[in-house]
Amino acid sequence: MELVADHLLMAHGLIEQDHAREMLPVLRQALMTAGRLLARNISEADQSGRFH
Repeated sequence: MELVADHLLMAHGLIEQDHAREMLPVLRQALMTAGRLLARNISEADQSGRFH
């Protein structure tokens, strides 16, 4: 998931350079979803680490 987020961030920069701003809302939504999934994975890893 981290690699996906990295690619989305690179795409964000390229879209801004190319002035394709109509794509930004969709890309920002994808970034938010990736961030939530990463946070969930980190949270689950922390929880499993406390109980072992």
